[in-house]
Amino acid sequence: MSVVEEVDVFSSFAKYHGIAFSEPRYSKEETLPFIAQEAEMEQIINACRSFRHAACLRLLKETAMRIGEASGLQFKGFDFERKTVRVMPEKGSRPRELRLGEKLVAMVQQLFAKKQSFPTAAAAGHYLENTRKILVEANNNPRFL
Repeated sequence: MSVVEEVDVFSSFAKYHGIAFSEPRYSKEETLPFIAQEAEMEQIINACRSFRHAACLRLLKETAMRIGEASGLQFKGFDFERKTVRVMPEKGSRPRELRLGEKLVAMVQQLFAKKQSFPTAAAAGHYLENTRKILVEANNNPRFL
């Protein structure tokens, strides 16, 4: 729970119980996001034992789409001749068409040939977290976390 949420919850609690409370002044510190190196991302994708999760991670890496957008993709959204995918927006973004690499196109075709789809956002997150933990132990590289 973030500081803002905690203050909001306590403010509601205090109001309900008639306790005097004035919200503190605070400002959020901006931090730069961690961006993994290309080789590290490839190691994570190659370490996946599940083909559908590997295809999903490669899709996220190549297109930079959100996991919710990827998990909602269907076969009809892909144009294999032009090597593109149509993405339905999430979180206020706009619909867009993105280019796919040769390897990813082959993976997506194989995935749909097996009558499988991309994993849900929650499943992909849990799988990625477990794979990263395994790689940390195997390679003694804490950057995977």
